[in-house]
Amino acid sequence: MKYKSLLAILVIAVLVVGTFSTSAFALKIIELPDAAPIDDIRIIEHGNNKLMVRNLYTTFDETFNSDFYLSGPGEFPAVADLILKVGPTIRCSGTLLDDEIHVLTAAHCVTDARGKLSLKNGFAVFEGNRIDVIKKQTFVHPDWNGDSLEGSDLAILTLESSPVIDNNPIVGHAIDKSPTGDLGCNQNKFDKAGYGRSGWGGDGDVASSGVKRNGQNCYDDTADQLLAVFRISTTTPHSILHYDFDNGESKNDAYGTHFGKSHLGLGSNEVNSAPGDSGGPTFNGSGEITGVTSYGITFSLVDTGSTDIDNKLNSSFGEVSGDTRVSTFSDWIDSVLTVSEPPPDDEGPKPCPPGKERRGLCST
Repeated sequence: MKYKSLLAILVIAVLVVGTFSTSAFALKIIELPDAAPIDDIRIIEHGNNKLMVRNLYTTFDETFNSDFYLSGPGEFPAVADLILKVGPTIRCSGTLLDDEIHVLTAAHCVTDARGKLSLKNGFAVFEGNRIDVIKKQTFVHPDWNGDSLEGSDLAILTLESSPVIDNNPIVGHAIDKSPTGDLGCNQNKFDKAGYGRSGWGGDGDVASSGVKRNGQNCYDDTADQLLAVFRISTTTPHSILHYDFDNGESKNDAYGTHFGKSHLGLGSNEVNSAPGDSGGPTFNGSGEITGVTSYGITFSLVDTGSTDIDNKLNSSFGEVSGDTRVSTFSDWIDSVLTVSEPPPDDEGPKPCPPGKERRGLCST
């Protein structure tokens, strides 16, 4: 596989045998004592089953030079590089929505561990065009509680102005409002994009974040079956989409090995998410946002091993990633864009976003 992208792109994983046990053992959650903040790794054990989890943001030194992170023209110009101050300064990704003033991203990019909004300031970069985020007009889904495994990991940022390239507006993306066609790797493939770390599937996310990358994957299933093994339920059933990172070998096919949903990947187009991709989009064939990058996991049987090629949670082959299913939350997204926006700080009428104006969607 060649170097690719975005999301930990191209990373290979190791082996695992057997299926998950569902015997009624006590659930045990272990925090890695020596984990760096950048990793934010949790270990969850239940009987013979083990799960490692991390949100996919990247932390920065607070004195970073923002010019270093500007990217040049490329595919998916509406995908934003987000630099956000939330205690530490972190990198996430996001997507300009079709009103061209709001950016859809992950809630964990702007909140603390309890799900409370903690954004102090930040900006979005579109093809080298930096635009500040309006802190007071940041929206977090009301069901978000800080735990990505339970879902509702969505936030919407408001920009100070609409992004342009050479005086031409960047066209935003509509959201996918139907779950039909999301699942099934033999029928569907989706485009993923983001500014996260990169590498080859056999080595994990070894390259720095800050360059927009893209590739493809498909959704094997919703998260419900896997999470049920650990007695974890999502706030809304079937609201998280899972995809595994395949290298063409059955021993590293996570969903094939554990749940009988076999698919060996999309070859050199196959990608996974990595730190810095949080909030980035997964587009369907119509260019609508079907998923929003949330977390990465590796799971195994304690006594037999893992499909993960190196048994490390580093976006390598054999791991699984979770996207928030946008169609589940489409009503909330629409409500933010059309009803819930607070008035501007200087009062007076709010100008119509140019994307809506061009589509004739502004009220008179």
